[in-house]
Amino acid sequence: MLHKFLKRIRYHEKFTFMLVPHSNTRVVKYNLTRGFVFGMLAIFLITAIVSGLMIARYNNMKENMDELAYLREINEKQKEEIDSLAAETEEIYTQIERLQQLDEKVRSILNIDDDNQSSISGIPSVFISAATRSDVTGGMATRGSSREYTQILQGDLEYLQGELTLWEDQLNELIDQAEDHVKFVAAKPAGWPTSGRITSGFGNRRSPTGRGTEFHLGIDIANSRGTKIKATGAGKVISAGWQGGYGWTVVIDHGYGYQTLYAHASSLAVETGDRVTRGTVIAYMGSSGRATGPHVHYEVIYRGENQNPSLYLKRP
Repeated sequence: MLHKFLKRIRYHEKFTFMLVPHSNTRVVKYNLTRGFVFGMLAIFLITAIVSGLMIARYNNMKENMDELAYLREINEKQKEEIDSLAAETEEIYTQIERLQQLDEKVRSILNIDDDNQSSISGIPSVFISAATRSDVTGGMATRGSSREYTQILQGDLEYLQGELTLWEDQLNELIDQAEDHVKFVAAKPAGWPTSGRITSGFGNRRSPTGRGTEFHLGIDIANSRGTKIKATGAGKVISAGWQGGYGWTVVIDHGYGYQTLYAHASSLAVETGDRVTRGTVIAYMGSSGRATGPHVHYEVIYRGENQNPSLYLKRP
């Protein structure tokens, strides 16, 4: 059958190809059989088909390589993002631990009751589990995909940032309490208003005039005339002047319900409206008013009621 097919297509017939130059040189002739021409055409077609397949394969491989490079780039970006999130998470955790230590230290110093403290004080068990913290530093090996891991870290960060805000609010509240406590300690009467000895205590006593008994509203501290009289707490002078039997007198309002009175001075060193601190010289000892000798009559009033000043002579 092959022989008949080749005979039918006249396989051995020849084609003559002539190359005719424009110059006077001779014409070049090529005699090629039909089989040779068909063979060359077959080779050309096969070559074209193979080349097309190779080009298509190359383009497909190039697309795959481009996609792989793109995925690698995304992976690198996600890895950088994960590293950044991990570092930020560790930094936040460290900051929270510092805040907790600061909180405990301030509470210890101020002896503030922490009954109302929220469960946030249990930071190590509340914020990040040990597994999450190990994953943060251990890379992507324990996570399904980088995207999932990034989302988990972002969730951790949002949670920590929320807790930090809450913790900061609590610390600000604590600082306000501390500042108020410091102001209270500075204002509350404490210590001796002058140097000397107590000649008359608080309570019932025999009247200095020798007629019966009276309730002594303060204590008397005697010393030489001109001895400095000092404020026993921070506050505002609400009265500085002559007060009948008390003579030259200074009254200080310390806030928080406290007032102090200093009487029988020889002269005053402050005026009404002045602000004073503990230790400020406010007057000088004398015997003005109803007094038998140079001394200071010292009173402590709390919410309108006289207290025993002897209980306030100890320095804070």
